[in-house]
Amino acid sequence: MDILKKNDFIVKHKSSKYFYRDIELFKKYCPSSELNRELKRVNAYNKDIYHGRILYELLEKATPEEIFNNRKGTATVIISNVTEAPPAEPQAEPESEPEAPPAEPQAEQQAPPVEKIKKKQSTTSSPV
Repeated sequence: MDILKKNDFIVKHKSSKYFYRDIELFKKYCPSSELNRELKRVNAYNKDIYHGRILYELLEKATPEEIFNNRKGTATVIISNVTEAPPAEPQAEPESEPEAPPAEPQAEQQAPPVEKIKKKQSTTSSPV
């Protein structure tokens, strides 16, 4: 597959929905890739970038049909070296407890007053 076809495939089929399934296939076909170490730093902001890189390297060793078949099949979501968890399904909100009344604001503590030091007047007169 040439570069233009790979790029078109990546642009059309890159989706966070299939990110973790594509990682599993990537680990199967490219276990010694340097990208495996970089996947430890994946987060919400760079997920799309890494997904594009994963697909690009996958297309070197796997066919697009294999990628689609992997996406359709059942794949586990737990990845050992990826720190970000897949999005969780919405859960029922816990019953809210009555709010506690707001705490009374603490009075501002003022610094103790500064005592003025009076200059001691000399009792001796100086010769003029």
